[in-house]
Amino acid sequence: AEGPQAIATVVSAFEGVGYELARESSDWHLGPDEPEVQRLLVEGWADAATEMEPQRSPEFATWRERRLRHIARGQSSIVVGHDDVAAWPLSRE
Repeated sequence: AEGPQAIATVVSAFEGVGYELARESSDWHLGPDEPEVQRLLVEGWADAATEMEPQRSPEFATWRERRLRHIARGQSSIVVGHDDVAAWPLSRE
């Protein structure tokens, strides 16, 4: 639910209770061989955008249909920015 702020929120929460963190970028790369995952992402993004800005629903519907056509033709790839975070309590030696 935090969207682009999710990592900053997680880091802040763990640091706020005394945890040490490691953070590593691990973007998701979805190629033409993963059409079902791409379709689910595109539909989810379009639905979320429409919910947030219903007045732009025709624009989002057009984008959705264009992307779904690309996916169906095997002409789509998606890179989803993603970070992994590990957290552990600071040692109290």
